[in-house]
Amino acid sequence: MPMRTQLLLGIVITCAGAQPLTAQWSRVETLARGGAIGSPGGTHPLVANGDTVHAVWGQGGAIHYRRSDDAGRTWTDAVPLTTHRTAQYPCSLELAGNDLHLVWLDSRNGGWELYAKRSADAGKAWGKDERLAPGLDIFRFGTAIAGKNIHVVGGSRSRLEKVPVGASSWTWTWGDIYHLASSDGGVTWSKPRQLNREAGTAMRPVVAVFGQAVHAAWFDQHAAEMKPGWDWDVYYRGSLDGGAHWEPEVRLTNTRTHTRHPQIVTTSGGQVCCIWEDGQVFNGTGMVGDPALYAAVSADNGKSWGKSQRITTINAPNGFATHAKTNAYGSRVHLTWQDAPDGPTKPKAIYYMTSADGGLSWEAPERLTQESDGTWETGAVVGSEAWALVVMGSGTNLSYRRRDLSSSPTLPRPPTLMPMLTSAAVVAEHR
Repeated sequence: MPMRTQLLLGIVITCAGAQPLTAQWSRVETLARGGAIGSPGGTHPLVANGDTVHAVWGQGGAIHYRRSDDAGRTWTDAVPLTTHRTAQYPCSLELAGNDLHLVWLDSRNGGWELYAKRSADAGKAWGKDERLAPGLDIFRFGTAIAGKNIHVVGGSRSRLEKVPVGASSWTWTWGDIYHLASSDGGVTWSKPRQLNREAGTAMRPVVAVFGQAVHAAWFDQHAAEMKPGWDWDVYYRGSLDGGAHWEPEVRLTNTRTHTRHPQIVTTSGGQVCCIWEDGQVFNGTGMVGDPALYAAVSADNGKSWGKSQRITTINAPNGFATHAKTNAYGSRVHLTWQDAPDGPTKPKAIYYMTSADGGLSWEAPERLTQESDGTWETGAVVGSEAWALVVMGSGTNLSYRRRDLSSSPTLPRPPTLMPMLTSAAVVAEHR
């Protein structure tokens, strides 16, 4: 059956024992339509400054762009930012003042290489394409910005492995994690620097910044720790001087299950929140189990981490929480993910949840799509302390909805559930 996506956005502000508020929804709107639209679930396809929202997506081998100056109520016409028709999913935007920085994967030279271009006037005019790391073949990447300091972490493709899953197969891309940065607003870039300790075993890095503090996370399987079952764990590495020097690698999880796909954000005051997926095992033919989302928080720039907690419980133990996407503004963290409210074999739904204290406690989840929507992958979330917006692609269309937060009454905050540890040691041993 063809996949069809309708995007809904809503937020329920609750505390323990409180009843959900009635959401005030915008109507479903279309951001882009046509064939071969890349999923918005990449690194940062949406960024915002105040009520100005910038959106990018891949379509027909090009990266396209739209801007909204009223928090997603109306949008400018779509314009293509690339012309070579070799742009690859995903793409990412970063914003500092009026400076916009676009990063994407491009195959014009054969491999999947990192390219960038800049706008100094909030997206009205764009500069030329810049090839960031010639010869470095990248599978997935993450970006972050603080003023003129732009950071990119990329996962290289050193080897591929296909794992049978029923009648189909999953393709796993293993490689190394590299960091490169610009300290002059994208005019010049550093050479890539490997971050992972053990070569050829890491995947899908993400990065966040707060001032000169840089925080990178990925999932990895060290050869010395490999055992049957595809037992991956999430690793973290931080820098306090803008990426010039890095602290030793830290293993954030230690489970007997498949821990993967981390997301990482920083909130006001420098608090760091890392979210990941865990709960499946490889039984020889496929992945089985109850994946859920977990979170841990550091209040001291990654030196120590709070104990991890499970933050999704949709239809537990039969849920299926995957494809998490996060963004943070001020102290508020926005989170979207895909789940299986009726069991893992039933159609998936998209959920939204928010934290007002940097990921220490979470308000009640809100279901955004219904069974008839046929949604299979979460999209991108953007927002502020006053509003939130989620965009999702079906392969043929991008749709979105938004909701104001400022009109919601202030409710008591649930108690903090994660006491801080005293060292940057393993923070999760929940299975």
